Amino acid sequence: MWDTDNDDTRATLDWLNERDIPTRGHHLLWEEYGTDGGGGMNVDSDLPADEKREAIAEKIADHAAEFEGDVAEWDIDNHPIWQSNFRDDPDLGWDAVDEWWAAADETTDTELYTNEMGALGGQWQRGQYLDYVEHLVENDYPVDGIGFMGHHQQQYGQMLDMENLLGGIDQFAEFDLPLLVTEFDIEIHDRRNAQDVAVQVDYTRDFLTALFSKERVEGVVSWGFWEEDHWRPTGAYFDSDWTLRENGEQYLDLVFGEWWTEETGETDGDGTYATRGFKGDYRITAEKGALSGETTVTVDDDTDTVTVELSPPGRGGDKGNGKGNN
Repeated sequence: MWDTDNDDTRATLDWLNERDIPTRGHHLLWEEYGTDGGGGMNVDSDLPADEKREAIAEKIADHAAEFEGDVAEWDIDNHPIWQSNFRDDPDLGWDAVDEWWAAADETTDTELYTNEMGALGGQWQRGQYLDYVEHLVENDYPVDGIGFMGHHQQQYGQMLDMENLLGGIDQFAEFDLPLLVTEFDIEIHDRRNAQDVAVQVDYTRDFLTALFSKERVEGVVSWGFWEEDHWRPTGAYFDSDWTLRENGEQYLDLVFGEWWTEETGETDGDGTYATRGFKGDYRITAEKGALSGETTVTVDDDTDTVTVELSPPGRGGDKGNGKGNN
């Protein structure tokens, strides 16, 4: 946010990066002058148009440079459908947006994502968002991925049936860009109502499973997890006393249970152990008598055989002659 102290942001990023926790950059461009609505550029709306363009371009470049290498990707343009104030201004329009995307692209090697609500969490802006992304792609914007906010409110019927949800994902997948749900949560009427809680649990399962099934989807980022620090408290995974809620348990069961590969076994006569696993980062250890070894590997479409070398106690590094197939 443009009125946030960068020292506080830097301290938080340093803490997260020390623990290998990736962080998204939010945001480089949001077509609002002020920040009262939760976002925006903190730019004087009374400035002449050319000064607005220059001020916003400088902010984008400075912000991107300040945090280069510290964030996994940037949201640009954030809320392009809900708030298109700059593009709707005849003194700015798409020409100014062109300059701002170029300023980001010239400054950072970090991937640039669009980000909008109402396309998968509900669908009231899906058509407009498809048109917007099509404009970017057809005009060769440096867009690296498509973000979906994924906010759901039970009272507005934003939990889509699976056919509708999967169809929406397929529509955006046609752009041949990575897809990412950036701000997932489900607000329900009342946590004291067992039926509301059951709806939340079931849709957490169905939504995550639908997204997990699609090759183009890179992941799902939850928009908060603790009731005391969540913009829609009924959507949190934990109560204020850190008791895990039913929807949080469903999330953990899927991500760290059903979709988490943890296998143990013995190698065959050739020293090979074969198994299957989901794509991702793995730690592999092997032992034979007093010999042991460990290695890490990222499993993807090209991964075939991983070798773990074994050595006696006290020797460092990846060791010996054990092998594991993935």
